[in-house]
Amino acid sequence: MWGIGMILLGCTLACAAAERPPIEWDQTAHAGGGFKAPLELSNGDILAVETERTQPQGQRIVCRKSADGGLTWHFYGEIVRDESPADMGDGHIIQLRNGDILYSYRHNVAWGPAENRSYRLEVAISKDGGRHWRHHSEVAESLGCEYGLWSTFLLEKRDGTLQCYYDDERTPADNGLPRHQWLTMKTWDPKSGQWTNPVTVSRAHNPEHLSRDGMPTVVEVAKNKLLCTLETVQVAPPHRGLLMSVTSEDGGKSWSWTKAERKLLYQPKDINYNALAAWTITLSDGRLLCVFTTDEDRTEPGVPATGVLSQDLKYMISRDKGRTWSKPALIDANYPCYFPGVCELLHAKQPGSVLVQYNGSLGHTAKMGRF
Repeated sequence: MWGIGMILLGCTLACAAAERPPIEWDQTAHAGGGFKAPLELSNGDILAVETERTQPQGQRIVCRKSADGGLTWHFYGEIVRDESPADMGDGHIIQLRNGDILYSYRHNVAWGPAENRSYRLEVAISKDGGRHWRHHSEVAESLGCEYGLWSTFLLEKRDGTLQCYYDDERTPADNGLPRHQWLTMKTWDPKSGQWTNPVTVSRAHNPEHLSRDGMPTVVEVAKNKLLCTLETVQVAPPHRGLLMSVTSEDGGKSWSWTKAERKLLYQPKDINYNALAAWTITLSDGRLLCVFTTDEDRTEPGVPATGVLSQDLKYMISRDKGRTWSKPALIDANYPCYFPGVCELLHAKQPGSVLVQYNGSLGHTAKMGRF
């Protein structure tokens, strides 16, 4: 009997260990250098980006640096400044294989009469590790209308091709579908110095269904096979938020939504609640890590696009290139949480760690997780 008891106890402990979330997150959060994903450099320094207000009514986007694994941050460089009223930021910082650092961002004037509005997606470049910046290019613009351009994401594929993905209200409006938002991708042409060949990455397969596809992140899970995770809305009113994904088998020339509906990534069991703002990366061991926000554990659901969202921060893991995902596990319940992003710290003193940044109870907030 003693032996059976020990066997049962061993099974219990093994099952409990198997059910433990794969990442252990620090119990306390600390101030982050910005929001969305930070960028680790080869020397272990970490860069992050945030938007600051300037007097009397302008904004600037600044680059901050951490030399201690994201615990403390200091100003490192100014990316861009606009002293007129503008809405700037909501972008993505990456380092190319040649060492250049790019930051894509929106530069919008999104108020007043429609004919006075302007929406631009721009890219800045640093050739000295994030210290000094200059204008690189303009990805897209939408002028004199109410159809905006919003969140951006940059991807350098394995073959060196550079792509920019973005939230696009203008293209569906031009195709007779105002109020819709699709995901569009353009490819950088170094010969012409232009972003070219726009492709619709994600929209509803059924054109009668409302598409509000946005906040893309893209990973190359195999040569020329891309997985894009995104937020969108339920088909039925009140159109709560959920997470979906689309794939490309040809490096981004065509996408799976054209043949079948987008694949469900995650939605709360009670579809009156929201899941939003997915950010997905490929870890060094091949697994995928997706962080996102949800109000599924709150008393009342929030309403997307109002800015009033009492959400927690959670994550999921995929071991099969995004075909299936683990159950969500909690990172931070000290809501509200929004605009998350995550990076793996490959050059940190403690390998097997990730750093997640988000807007949280401390403003720009960060947490360390370890496998």
